Amino acid sequence: DTTEVTTYTFQVSSQSNFKNLIIEQKSNSNQIKLKRNLEIGKYYWRAIGYTKDGRKTSYSEIRNFSIKENQVLVLLAPKNNSTLDIKKNPVTLQWKKSPYKTNFLVEVSNSIEFSNIIQSVDTEEYSWSHSFSKEGIYFWRVSILEGETILSRSEVFSFIMEDVRELIPIYPTKNQTVDMSPIDSLIFSWENNPKVDSYIFEFYKGNSY
Repeated sequence: DTTEVTTYTFQVSSQSNFKNLIIEQKSNSNQIKLKRNLEIGKYYWRAIGYTKDGRKTSYSEIRNFSIKENQVLVLLAPKNNSTLDIKKNPVTLQWKKSPYKTNFLVEVSNSIEFSNIIQSVDTEEYSWSHSFSKEGIYFWRVSILEGETILSRSEVFSFIMEDVRELIPIYPTKNQTVDMSPIDSLIFSWENNPKVDSYIFEFYKGNSY
């Protein structure tokens, strides 16, 4: 704005040379609120001012902006609420590909509100890998960036990093032959894992394993 200028002409075009004007609108202030829809695409805009005695100012510099489709970001892996072995680092976070090239902001936190961001990265890829050194629950999300503006944001997924121990069978031992003649039942046992809530026991016959 300037005190010498009383009115402005605002122009929007789909071409940088402004041969194809889409909008040309006058205003008595240094701002305009567009109430019409613009199709998806790239646009250029500029303004020119008029003084009280009718003199024109030079055109402003040309700025550009884009109208893009609001994308739904879909997180792929790790699955939500999954448990991962901390010994199998790094963890690769993956999300669905975008129909057009864009930048993504990947954020990892130890709080669902993301009040404490542990890792934050700007990338054009559709995956990002990171090594987690501590056990615990982590939350992650991905956003679409246009400059420093967030256009769209995914839902929040979580995963748990644990030091997962391999289950070790105790009895019967590997390839052991058990004489069932004096007994009518067989007890299978394995080492207890205090982090495990329940077990799935599977039994196979012959060479079907």
